[in-house]
Amino acid sequence: MPSASPVSLLKLNRIWDVIILALAFFFVFLAFSVVQNMASTVLPSGEVAFPALGTLYLAFAFFNLFGAAPLVDRIGTRPAMFFATLTYTLFDASNVGAMLMVGNVGHQLALLIPASLLIGAGAAVLWTAQGSYVIKCATKETIGRYTGVFFGIMSASNMVGPLFTGALLQGNVNKEDAFKILTGLGALGPLIIVIFIWGMRAEPSNPEASPMLPQASVEQDKTPMMLKAFKLVISKEMLMIAPLVYLSACEQTFNTGSLPLFINTGSPSEDLRSKLYLSAAYGAALTITSFVIGPITDWVSNPTLIIAVDAIAHLAALIALWVHPSPMNNLALLYPCSIVVAMSDATLLNQAYKLVAGLFPANPTAYAAYKFHSAGAIGIFFFTSKSMLNSSGAPSMAIWTPLLIVMFVLAVGTTHLVSRDIEWKKGSREGETVVLDINANESGLGILKTSESGIVGNESDELVYTQVPSK
Repeated sequence: MPSASPVSLLKLNRIWDVIILALAFFFVFLAFSVVQNMASTVLPSGEVAFPALGTLYLAFAFFNLFGAAPLVDRIGTRPAMFFATLTYTLFDASNVGAMLMVGNVGHQLALLIPASLLIGAGAAVLWTAQGSYVIKCATKETIGRYTGVFFGIMSASNMVGPLFTGALLQGNVNKEDAFKILTGLGALGPLIIVIFIWGMRAEPSNPEASPMLPQASVEQDKTPMMLKAFKLVISKEMLMIAPLVYLSACEQTFNTGSLPLFINTGSPSEDLRSKLYLSAAYGAALTITSFVIGPITDWVSNPTLIIAVDAIAHLAALIALWVHPSPMNNLALLYPCSIVVAMSDATLLNQAYKLVAGLFPANPTAYAAYKFHSAGAIGIFFFTSKSMLNSSGAPSMAIWTPLLIVMFVLAVGTTHLVSRDIEWKKGSREGETVVLDINANESGLGILKTSESGIVGNESDELVYTQVPSK
């Protein structure tokens, strides 16, 4: 393959593409975050909300493993993101329709289950395409900044969405109309993508758009993508990470679906506002922690220690909910607990991604396998959440707390075993350079070659990972 010609970094700088894409995702998840987090409040939790959300995440797991990447390869990242975001708008609208079918569980399920299957497929396509698009917009000098900008803008939706909806309700807008307005705002996401990202910008797939490293050598792996992903799903390393992934999934399910059920004053409108503000506090803590946790964990470089400390803080919050004589409607207790659990969510997600990067360096297929475990676990936890409610409809902490204690113990143990073979160190300016296939397909699945020692030094002094042979 001919060497990539030198290109000005200014010419390659597509930060505004990433910012515009992040803005589109902001609107999509402005609506979706509220719809998902408030589903157990505005719909019958056990009969409708939990089964619908469980179906969504199981479909996400299935399509992420067996369909997303080939589809993105075929149609390109921009149209893939447009059509995928439309499934979010349809799901939001379906929830509004279900809210209008008060008392008719059968019709609500008939509307929401197909919508959940569709958005599950859409989510798998969306995140595959998003990752590829951002990577192709960046160079090796800018990928970290571009990713941080994207998720910083998008994550703000977890705070703004609940606050905006709460303000609507405070202004005497009924919940059905409030969710209709949210659905309309969410539809701005696909509109931004189709006009600006798809309509006005070229697909960043040419060599100038993704010369992560010059003089790349091409090595195409002919193994079918689905088979590679499945092999990774059941690989020893991925199964060792699985307890941490399942722990993170359990936390997310508890926070988004069950924790809000501790608010029940008998006034539906007041309860919904209180839950929205609780969700906004969670979103703010999640966003801030996501920004600051990376440098901290890079400095500590000990996943076992990080997860153990995280466990102490998280379990203290859960035990407080368990032993407190009156946790119902106790906002002075619920707000700190929600913030602590949000910080824990961000920390665990950070460590899960770092372990995947350390064990499967530069292997995008590994992230498909990881998301299969994560989304599948979230789906199962949503389906079983009904059985973890007490007689008053609140979460039974006598079930949740011991469950999470066991999962934390397993996660700490397996993380220790799997991470001891990873050497976390700063990159060196010397040595063999990682070689990236810049002719990667549309989903960004290229082959990385490394030296025999694993991932080696880079020129930006970023944290890199080296696999150390077991003794």
